[in-house]
Amino acid sequence: MSKEEEAVEQAVAELQRRLAKVPDPDNGLDRVIGSISDVEAFEEALQ
Repeated sequence: MSKEEEAVEQAVAELQRRLAKVPDPDNGLDRVIGSISDVEAFEEALQ
């Protein structure tokens, strides 16, 4: 394997490690939405 190929492999592995640590943006929203017991009141408060 050439030095360039090794560098690409290392860069891909590093990006994969970084992406694995990024929280799922939908998770936070699901937690908030799931905790709302009165959806109509919540929607009214947003307006």
